[in-house]
Amino acid sequence: MTRRVFRCVAPRRARRGVAAIELALVLCASVLLAPALLSIGTVFLNYVALHKAVHEGARAMAALPPQALGNNAAIVQARAATAALVVATAQQAGLATPLTADIVFVGCDGVICNALPASTVTVSASVNVPMLPGLFSTVTSDTLQLQAIHTMRYGYATN
Repeated sequence: MTRRVFRCVAPRRARRGVAAIELALVLCASVLLAPALLSIGTVFLNYVALHKAVHEGARAMAALPPQALGNNAAIVQARAATAALVVATAQQAGLATPLTADIVFVGCDGVICNALPASTVTVSASVNVPMLPGLFSTVTSDTLQLQAIHTMRYGYATN
């Protein structure tokens, strides 16, 4: 009686095209995921630029001397200067959508600044950032709203 040996591994000839098929599947998945990764990267870049601008505005407002917030005219001027600083910093940081001063909120203790001494200064802004067209249009709109809020203790830079 002769024994036959059965091999578990397929012959080399039968495995020849498997690597090419696997490569094609991986490349198809990569091509589908690349635009999503680029879009998410763009959103994070814009958020970092917006947060940097809001942080600079809060830092500048928190560093003002108490005399600069003594009356309503000075407060209006300080708020306008802070909003202009936020807009300029966002533009320098490369924010994709232009930021305007009217959508920048500058507040003291969570409300609009008044002549009372403040303990905290809050600066916030929101902007709509464009997504890649058609990428998520079935689920959401073609823009994504980003909002950055930064609060600092008043007098932080002078201590």
